[in-house]
Amino acid sequence: MPLTTPGAAAPAKETTKKTAKTAKAQASAAMVAEAAVEVDDSLFGRDSDKIAFVAAIGDPSRPDVTPITTKDGKQDKRTDPTIVGYAFKLLEDMEVPDCGIPDDLIKNPMDGKELIYKQGKKGDVVYLTRLETGALLSQTRFAGKATGGAMHVTCNYAAPKGARKAGDGSVAAATKSDLPSVSLKSISGGSIKDIEMIKVLTSTPEKVGARTINKKTLNPDPKCAKFESLCRQNIRAAGAGKGASKAASARNEKAEGFMAILGKKFGAGNVVNK
Repeated sequence: MPLTTPGAAAPAKETTKKTAKTAKAQASAAMVAEAAVEVDDSLFGRDSDKIAFVAAIGDPSRPDVTPITTKDGKQDKRTDPTIVGYAFKLLEDMEVPDCGIPDDLIKNPMDGKELIYKQGKKGDVVYLTRLETGALLSQTRFAGKATGGAMHVTCNYAAPKGARKAGDGSVAAATKSDLPSVSLKSISGGSIKDIEMIKVLTSTPEKVGARTINKKTLNPDPKCAKFESLCRQNIRAAGAGKGASKAASARNEKAEGFMAILGKKFGAGNVVNK
């Protein structure tokens, strides 16, 4: 058993973990620091009830295994398609972001070629990538939330990979790969995965020599067209592996930070933020 002398340095592994945790915290803080604009607090989230979450959009060729605790307290796991976007119902007329057809949503889930806005009508169901979801919900009027449906959801912003690696938390020189990663989680109980996902493609395992690959075919529905990059490469078949909603009128500094970085990527004049 190794002896530890008083004042000895912490093991390298523990130091590495602390450094990584610190870098992640710094990156998150820097993302919030991007939101240094004076705005009337009453404006934040004022229209979050004008958008209803419908369902997550999933890629069934890439199983996502999540540990869960069953009702009897036992540890288990659930397997779902990997989430690649989200569907929403518009409860009033509004402009909806469109980032074109991404080059590679597998390597970069936040990929997008441009940022334009298309007019959506009340009652429309829109199908958005994760980047488009961030561009829509991070606006001041929504403050990162969609609370017009049975399940209320909020954006989760993961610090940019580049900022994590740098270790200094800086996102000042944001590049295309430095956008915070956006995902959604429920704030009204349950999980967004409890709602059946919209599958954008079909995946059929096929033997090619000694390998098993997934033959992927994009669903013909026009709403799936922007996810076509998910079918451009075949990957080895993988093994299967209640709370109250927060008040809508709350400032979301990470949502503001996301919008600031979005402006750096596509040009501030091209970003709608009401």
